[in-house]
Amino acid sequence: MKDNILHADILVIDDSVDDLRFLTKTLIEQGYQVRGVTKGVSALKAAQLKPPDLILLDIRMPEMDGYDVCKQLKANPITAAIPVIFLSALHEITDKVKAFELGGVDYVTKPFQVEEIFARVKLHLTLCSQQQQLEQQNAKLIQLNEQLQQEMVRREQVENKLQIVDANLSLISEQQSEHWGISAFIGKSQTIIKILDDIHRLQQIKKTNILILGESGTGKELIARAIHFGGVRAKGPFIAVNCAAIPGELAESILFGHVRGAFTGAVNDRKGYFELASGGTLFLDEMGEMSWSLQAKLLRTLEMVPSCRSGVIRRNKLMFE
Repeated sequence: MKDNILHADILVIDDSVDDLRFLTKTLIEQGYQVRGVTKGVSALKAAQLKPPDLILLDIRMPEMDGYDVCKQLKANPITAAIPVIFLSALHEITDKVKAFELGGVDYVTKPFQVEEIFARVKLHLTLCSQQQQLEQQNAKLIQLNEQLQQEMVRREQVENKLQIVDANLSLISEQQSEHWGISAFIGKSQTIIKILDDIHRLQQIKKTNILILGESGTGKELIARAIHFGGVRAKGPFIAVNCAAIPGELAESILFGHVRGAFTGAVNDRKGYFELASGGTLFLDEMGEMSWSLQAKLLRTLEMVPSCRSGVIRRNKLMFE
């Protein structure tokens, strides 16, 4: 069916040359594309070769009457959906009933009025167009529903995988907690007892900054890991950063991240260590090796982030959660 029903293709089948010429002429004047044939066999061939949008079909014709033509049209998948309007001088109810039983959508009795023909043609072209639009919308809805079902299955699979990953992470966290927990510390001196007590108390704090002081090799990262893996953020990431190993020109990008095009060579977005450590712990090692300007920016960051309100930067280590 064409978008504009006034330009629809109509096939007129009538053995009366005068009626055929009259219908063809008047319908063309209304803007329709009209083809006319006088025999049933020719009509079947024309309809199959180029299926019209509507058929006007006379009943009384030699060789093959309109009933047989309609029957064969409805039996052919190519032409089965084409609406057929019967045109006939037969007035009996049985003739009209038979026409509808064979698949006709309407029945106009001869002699007909031109206005009636126009009204019936427009009505059935409109109904056919609306039906096709509904079928197209229904097909789209079916496709969208199938896509939705596939998406639901995909999400369910992803959720199952996430549950497995979460279970594995929980197991890893438990193993890490055991490995890096307080039980890994050896010592009974008052200093060790005080440190373990401080670790235990810090494990219960959800958000805070922690400054760990000590000479190289005294286990500052071990303390940081014990606080993290034994605390409320154990399931979050623990990211240890050796600030001395970060190239000065890339330090800001590595710590704070960047977006694509921020500078030459930034071809992709990149998350910084601060963002990667979200929900967990960021351990900054050897901060004193960083430039003073970058240390100032880092201090400003710690002052601005709600969970890192009190940062202290010296030539040592800083851990914050």
